[in-house]
Amino acid sequence: MTSITTTTTSPLHITTTSQAPIKHTRMSESYERERQNNSRLDDLASKVSALRGVTIDIYDNARNQEVIDSNVCFFSHLHIPLTSATHSTTD
Repeated sequence: MTSITTTTTSPLHITTTSQAPIKHTRMSESYERERQNNSRLDDLASKVSALRGVTIDIYDNARNQEVIDSNVCFFSHLHIPLTSATHSTTD
């Protein structure tokens, strides 16, 4: 525990000692730390939110790419019969 020791001398040259804890300084340091923690927590929350948004965008793009890939595959399989059909009708 941090304390301040004060010494007073009376006119009779008797020395007395009293201890007073430093509560005010510790409380203000605690409030400052709490304020800094809250600020950092808010910063972290905004970064997590941004990361979540990016993750959702990546997932959506990947899902869209899967749809595109399946459509390309579907149409490439259609292309073979259509090509055969057009060649046989032109002969």
